[in-house]
Amino acid sequence: MKYQKEVKMTTIKISEEAEKRIRERSKRVEKAHNDFKRACG
Repeated sequence: MKYQKEVKMTTIKISEEAEKRIRERSKRVEKAHNDFKRACG
């Protein structure tokens, strides 16, 4: 039972990390997109 709890915590931690990375990436993409629009517009 203890083992399952550990796994669950690790899974949550991993998904939080992934979410953080995805958010960072989308922020960068958005910024690049805005820079591109500014350069072309």
